[in-house]
Amino acid sequence: MKGDYLIVDIGSKTTDVVYVQNGLPVESKSITIEKAMVKWIKEIQREMKVQTGKDIPEHEVMKIALIS
Repeated sequence: MKGDYLIVDIGSKTTDVVYVQNGLPVESKSITIEKAMVKWIKEIQREMKVQTGKDIPEHEVMKIALIS
């Protein structure tokens, strides 16, 4: 593929962002972020607890996350 692209892989524990230039990954412009679905869900659950006083199950958080 010609051109520049970003490939983002959001996993359960990390998010990987790979910069691709003309079909080849450029390691120096690619990163791994030590934050992904598990941490984001926990943060959302904590914030919802603060705002509503209720515990929101993980599957309910995922329903909203998948819609967005």
